[in-house]
Parts: sequence; structure tokens; C-alpha cells
Amino acid sequence: MKKLSTLLAACAVSLTLSAQQTDDGKVHLSGSAASPSSPSVQSFSCDSVGTTLAAGNGNDGIMFDVTAVQNVRVTYVDIKITTPGPAKMLVYYKSGSHVGSENTPGAWTLLDTANVTATSGFTHLPIYINQVLTSGSTLGLYVTSDGINQIDYTNGTAVGNVFSQDAYLQVKEGTGIDFPFGGTFTPRVPNVTVSYCDVNSIPSCLTDTTTFTSNNGNDGNMFDVTIGSSDVTLRRMHCNVNGMGWWYIYYRVGTYVGNESSAAGWILIDSAYVTSAGMDQPTLIPVDMDIYAPAGSTIAFYTTGNGTGADINYTDGTTEGAVYSSTPDISIKEGKGMTYPFGGLFTPRVWNGILEYCVGPTGVSQQINTIPGWSAMVMPNPASTQAQLMITSPTVMENGTVRIVDMNGREVANVGGVNGNVVSLPIETLSSGVYYCMVQNAEGNIVCTTRFIRQ
Repeated sequence: MKKLSTLLAACAVSLTLSAQQTDDGKVHLSGSAASPSSPSVQSFSCDSVGTTLAAGNGNDGIMFDVTAVQNVRVTYVDIKITTPGPAKMLVYYKSGSHVGSENTPGAWTLLDTANVTATSGFTHLPIYINQVLTSGSTLGLYVTSDGINQIDYTNGTAVGNVFSQDAYLQVKEGTGIDFPFGGTFTPRVPNVTVSYCDVNSIPSCLTDTTTFTSNNGNDGNMFDVTIGSSDVTLRRMHCNVNGMGWWYIYYRVGTYVGNESSAAGWILIDSAYVTSAGMDQPTLIPVDMDIYAPAGSTIAFYTTGNGTGADINYTDGTTEGAVYSSTPDISIKEGKGMTYPFGGLFTPRVWNGILEYCVGPTGVSQQINTIPGWSAMVMPNPASTQAQLMITSPTVMENGTVRIVDMNGREVANVGGVNGNVVSLPIETLSSGVYYCMVQNAEGNIVCTTRFIRQ
């Protein structure tokens, strides 16, 4: 079985420990290694299950099921495209088997579309599936072209037969489909490779690491991340955690400066219970952020314990707002130490952490249509508990309206009287699926439309 990715666990070293008073008034340990050692991301394994390249038949797309043998996170799919060269591909998913939903668009969620260059073998589709399957559960996948290209598959024996499997995942025979939800042809074996990882792991595209040589600490940190010349998706973070307890990750578009003492404008992505991986070692915060950040933008983070359990180790800085570490794609700046929830303000402080990101969006392609000067995007996307619509316009929005419609064009929510370019969306009222935000000006004209996923 082909191994896709393995991140090494932190190396064991001999440490000298000392105690010190810090910004939170608590005792934080600090230490030095007897031998050089670079902190690394907690280890996890990823793998894949392939079927066949035998082909022999083909169509616009194919629907098929995967069933978990053990708990896994399905991450990507590679497909055999008939003709090498440019191709546009789409990936849909649904909970449970595809059988019975072959001609029902409303049963499916569109993850994303991707323009790829097909090769003679399997072609990787850079569309992050991100679906967790518990042992015995089934996920239906529909991989298709836009009707211009075709994909290869192989005549099978019976829909639902297990064609290939390993100790974690089964790939089953499925159904050939006319795009988008037309004629069906059975049984057909998908010519695919399905990738997966441990349920607590998400493969990282790239990382930016600050430092794990702490000499101070408090409940949390605020800091800014500036984006370079390419759009990125900010994925997950690993912090220098002290102790165990509940952990929260907030973010906002733009700098945190001037917004330290109020929760207004901050979005709580999620919380998780964490246990420190060790002094001055990266502790994964198991929160999928998936924040799409356009080139040239600034995203502020506030990552923190709740003041009663886990807290953060950080390092005294030199200049608040100065770039501490960077890659060609992102820069992490010196920030502030915080007392939970929005107090303290110790400065300058360097966040100790690893920030995972991918170049380009990994969620749904957002812009559907727009008039010159207008655009919008939902952050975070996908959204689970809270989300905001960020509107870019020639002037500040006045008396506008945001309509949310589902895949069938039915209006499911309406936010009226919009004055300003940041709109909180009623995510909690929506079921899981794909939706469209239609922005209307005061005259009732649709000026831009964007698309998002409610998880």
C-alpha cells in the first residue's frame, strides 16, 4: 500500500527545567535541550485504496460507495480521465449509499470543482473531501466531468460488491452516470484511488513555524497573519500548550490591533479539550479552521484556554506587529499575551506554534457571478456554527439585503436592512448542504452571489 504522508513524532531529548513567574502570575516551566531538536507535528498516518486502471468503458462520471472498516477521514480521490490534457472535474458526496439517489441532485452536496491536467494514469483532484467515517458507515461519492471530458471505468459484477479494500476502507462497484444526474449504467467499477487518514489528522500542505523556546505564558495569544501574493486556506494550528483543558480559536478579518478588549467582530471557530504534548512541544488543536484568505489580506487569531485549565506558553518579543517568521506565502507577526477572555494585553509576545495552510482555496469555489466592483465571500467556509459574509463594494453597503437559497433555488433565510459590509449569517438555522448568498443593493438588484457549505 502506498504511504502518502507521515509526520514524525517529536524526538526525545534531555531537558533542564526551571520555573519562572509569567504574565498570568502562574508558574510556567521553561527548559533547554541538551542536544539540538526541532519540534515536529504530532505523528499520524495516511494511506490510500486503489482499484484498477483496466478501463474498458467510460462516461461523464461515476457514483460509488466507500465503507469504513475502521474509523477514518476520507481526504482525496484520484480518477482516471479518458483523454490526457485539460479537464474540469466535480466531486459530490452524500451520507450513506449512492443507490437510490442516482437521479436526485438534492441528495448530494457539491464539494468543489477543479480544473486539472489529466495524465495517462490516475489524475489527482485537488478537492479536499474531509468526511469522517466511523467503522461500518458508508459514504457515497460522485466524481464527474462537466460533460465535456469523460472518465474511465470498468464493467463490474454487481453494484455494491467490494472491489478493493485494506484494513481501513472498502471501495465498492458503482454506477456510470450521464452528467449531471442523467442516464445510469451498472455495474461499473470506478478507476480511482481513494485517500484517507486517521480521524484526528488532516494532511497539511505547508507549514510556518515560529518557535517553541518559551520564557513566558498566559491564558492565550493574539497575533496577525498576513498573506502573500497567493490566496491560501489556513487549516490548523499547533500551540505550545501548558496543562490540559478547554481551548478556543477565534479569528477576524483584519488586524487584532484595536480589537483586543471586546469580543465584537471576532468569530469563534470552535473549541476542543486538549492535553499538552509536553513542555515546548507542539500540541495539535483539533479544530478544522479552513479559513480562505485572499492574497494581500490580514487574518487575526486569538487562541486561548479558558483561564481554568490549559494555558499557553509563549516568548517575549521585540516589536509588536513585526514579522517573526514567514514563508513565501504567509507571515506570522509578534502579538499580545491575553488574559481570558479579552483582557491582559501583555506586549510584545511571540506565539509559539505551527500554522498549517494550503495555497489556494480548499473549500467550495466561492464567486458565482458579480458586477464590476462587487464581490463577497463567506468565512469560514465550510461553516458549522458561525459565519460572516464579507462584501467588497465600491461604497459601503446601505439598506441592502442578503438572501440565502438552497441548491433547488428555494429561499431559506433573508437578512434585510444591511448597513455595512460584514454580515452575520444565520448558520444555526440551516441544515447541512450547499447554499448561495445573493447580495442585493437598496434598489433590489443582485450585485454578487457567492456559494458556501453548511457542515
